Amino acid sequence: MCGILAYLGPQRIDQDHPALSTIAHRGPDGKGVVSWEVGGAVLSLGHRRLSIIDLSENALQPMHSPDKRHWITYNGEIYNYVELGNDL
Repeated sequence: MCGILAYLGPQRIDQDHPALSTIAHRGPDGKGVVSWEVGGAVLSLGHRRLSIIDLSENALQPMHSPDKRHWITYNGEIYNYVELGNDL
């Protein structure tokens, strides 16, 4: 299972932040962080990846829409991915 971090505070976090190191056992196969300024604070989403099915770079997280307007990080457990893929 992957590890997810949400942080709201005075500074940006990066991929070497201690909080991401703390959850390294949840996802030893990769990590990523994205941050935005929100009001007077910074919102950061961090992710530690455990690669089981999709080993490609396309599954790196946090993920974004093509225009980078929308972002998501999640544990990746989509159990009906075969059916969804057929519909899409």
